[in-house]
Amino acid sequence: MKARIYTTFEISRFCSVDISTVMGWVDDGKLEAYRTPGGHRRISHEDLLSFLEKYRMPVHPLLKKVSTRVLIVDDDPVEVRMLKRSLGRMMPSAELDVANDGFEAGRKLETFQPDLIILDLMLPGVDGFQVCRNIRADERKKGVKILAISGLRSSETEKKILAMGADGFIAKPFKIDDIRALAGAMLDPEQKTREKIERRSHEASKAS
Repeated sequence: MKARIYTTFEISRFCSVDISTVMGWVDDGKLEAYRTPGGHRRISHEDLLSFLEKYRMPVHPLLKKVSTRVLIVDDDPVEVRMLKRSLGRMMPSAELDVANDGFEAGRKLETFQPDLIILDLMLPGVDGFQVCRNIRADERKKGVKILAISGLRSSETEKKILAMGADGFIAKPFKIDDIRALAGAMLDPEQKTREKIERRSHEASKAS
């Protein structure tokens, strides 16, 4: 299994602190790190968890789960590459897969069994609305989290997909940090309420 290694920037996101704070932890010897040939600091997953435990800091949900599966359903190859690259860095041990239309999404929901699906609503063939409807009609898939994305920026689109059972919505063009934040909230087993996720998605859509 590939070792999980993080940059100081990634750890600043996990810990919700400035990157200079993370560099200070390393310089003070609190957080174990090594340097690449180019002089960049890198921290192993194990050393990060040891640091968080020692200083009684909260562990980000994306650090806890080691077998997360994320299915990206989108027919835009540029967008797919961006999402795969960003989510892969955020969740190094996660399994990522792609479906380019609603029919393929249906097949991969059975074979890949994702924890989270990032679902473009405007798809060829079976659209994202129908994919969402199919997921929520299947009792076996009730645990699948759905983050809908769409170029349709209307509040009606957001209300419609949330009413169908999506856990969050972000209008395009979106900020990748908003995707990361919502993905983290949806995969967090300690997430308190659906309303909190919906509030985050609504704020992200307004800011997009």
